[in-house]
Amino acid sequence: MPDRCFRLTLVLDPAADRLRIEVSDARGDLRPLPRPTDAASDPLSTTGRGLALVAALADHWDCVPYPPSGKTVRADLLGPSPEHIVGECRPSTAR
Repeated sequence: MPDRCFRLTLVLDPAADRLRIEVSDARGDLRPLPRPTDAASDPLSTTGRGLALVAALADHWDCVPYPPSGKTVRADLLGPSPEHIVGECRPSTAR
């Protein structure tokens, strides 16, 4: 199916300590929206789960046009700060 084709791009920028993930498709008519988190949302819905993962894991995400008629969802994942890494490596004092 033509509307099932997609393009996946991964760009690692060590200087910015960032991984950018881009997923492009030809379905520009279907703009992604975050899933509602309220109790009224349908737990059996078959759409929106991928974007729920993106929103939960990414530091930033957005959607931009992909010419001629598609869209690209971009998600940035930032590396942990050096202080955060050191904090994770400390042994636990709780017993």
